[in-house]
Amino acid sequence: MMIPDSVCPVVLCGGSGTRLWPLSRPKRPKQFVHVTADRTLLEMTLDRTRAMCGRAPVFITNDDYRFIVREQAQPRYGDDVDILLEPMKRDTAPAVLLAALHAARADGVETLLIMPSDHIIEPVEALAAAVRDGLASLDDDTVCVFGLRPDRPATTYGYIRAAEEGRVSEVAEFVEKPDAATARTYLESGDYLWNSGIFLARVDALLRAYKTYAPEVFAATRAAYEAAESDLGFLRVPADAYARNPSISIDYALMEKIPRRLVVRGDFRWNDAGNWREVRDLNLTDAADDNAAVGRSELFECRRTMSYSTDKLTVCVGLDDVTVVNTDDACLVISNAHLDKLKSVLETLGDRGLAEIDSGTTDYRPWGSFTSLDIGPRHQVKMIRVKPGERLSLQRHHHRAEHWIVVQGTALVEVDGEERLVTENQTIYIPLGADHRLTNPGKIPLSMIEVQTGSYLGEDDIIRLDDIYKRSEDEH
Repeated sequence: MMIPDSVCPVVLCGGSGTRLWPLSRPKRPKQFVHVTADRTLLEMTLDRTRAMCGRAPVFITNDDYRFIVREQAQPRYGDDVDILLEPMKRDTAPAVLLAALHAARADGVETLLIMPSDHIIEPVEALAAAVRDGLASLDDDTVCVFGLRPDRPATTYGYIRAAEEGRVSEVAEFVEKPDAATARTYLESGDYLWNSGIFLARVDALLRAYKTYAPEVFAATRAAYEAAESDLGFLRVPADAYARNPSISIDYALMEKIPRRLVVRGDFRWNDAGNWREVRDLNLTDAADDNAAVGRSELFECRRTMSYSTDKLTVCVGLDDVTVVNTDDACLVISNAHLDKLKSVLETLGDRGLAEIDSGTTDYRPWGSFTSLDIGPRHQVKMIRVKPGERLSLQRHHHRAEHWIVVQGTALVEVDGEERLVTENQTIYIPLGADHRLTNPGKIPLSMIEVQTGSYLGEDDIIRLDDIYKRSEDEH
């Protein structure tokens, strides 16, 4: 491996930004979607950590994303993953402390490598070399961050002012995201680096720093961690204790207060995929005109334009400096000069109650997913996909009946206590009010069409009688 096993990676994956709407949404944020063709951003992060270090990461996430994190981590690490669940968002300072408290109990862990889950970094060898240089410079009271030499006056990143030249130097100051004029002066000075959001610290040094500089965070988070309980393989932190934390980033809680902070100048390529302009740069198909065509997209006589289509053929003609994103339920057409206004536009639309702002037509569950194909006043048609070996809750509905048609795999269906195997091209009827459950007993994914009919078709018309995932009544 490229770095010692005494280094434990920590992956922060609880964010829910909307800067890549409509591809990412609060119920499926950008770390879990494909901004490039092959893998999600979280999967890219896990492949990097696996290549660098033999130790499995510690994940910090929340209830909404816990099964997605495990699903994407298991193919790489099996069941050897620790996933800690925050009961509510309290920014990065409490989240990092949770990981440090957990790592302090693990055998052989001396240092934490803390990283976001939604960045693209290449090549992994260059990141590993920077980590090794950081390790060589750490002492008992040092935190090491990683900076990148800017190649443009970016206003969407934080900056680090280095105190001197060289691969490793003291940090003179951390600065917030600047305006355009300030970013240009940073670029011209040569003293400033982009802040990658990745940092390295010894576990004992980190715990001492929290006790000294963020005692309120330390007290609340330690109490919450010590009361945490295992739940279906996750470590669940209780809400009452964790809620005593202030909402504060690690930058404000620690980084600006620790006396000795080092920055390693990385020579890896780094992109936080933070807006559609950056996604375009990752997917260029026409470098001469700075165009990107992703999915079923065709561009003619366009410049500095990206079309990203998840399923529909999208044809762009004569566009200049425009982003088009087409999903199965929403289409965004935006001038690249206005990308920074997307967040406020989505807030306005969310205030109007538009469901598409928060969620798409596909909903993800611990057992698989379902996609709404058609909906009317008294009917809804879904495609349901169940992973091998998984099982839905035993449930009933007060307002709808259902027809199920299996199109792939085998379904084990229980209706009012009687079980029946339903195979491809077979159907089964679930009467209104019947207690029923669906299981995939096979080795391949189960796909089936569900036709609902009734006076009310909302997802809250589910009375759970038994659920192996222990979800609450208001949790889908």
